[in-house]
Amino acid sequence: MDNTQLIIQLNKLLQQISEIGINNIEKLNPEFIKEFKYYTKIFKEIGFTKISELCQNLIESPDIKTYVKLKILLKEIQ
Repeated sequence: MDNTQLIIQLNKLLQQISEIGINNIEKLNPEFIKEFKYYTKIFKEIGFTKISELCQNLIESPDIKTYVKLKILLKEIQ
């Protein structure tokens, strides 16, 4: 999977978070969280540490600022 595909997949996951609401991440099913953490790990492995950190922060302590920063960063590298 190339970087563009990874970004597309992460954007799809972020869209799901947006639909349920940033404050309701814990209501997402465990498979979603597992997949999100997988992409967090992949981004770290390929050198996108800032994206990885924002993803991890979003899951551990969800807030709109982190979500927006992540969306902006993904748009910039796309």
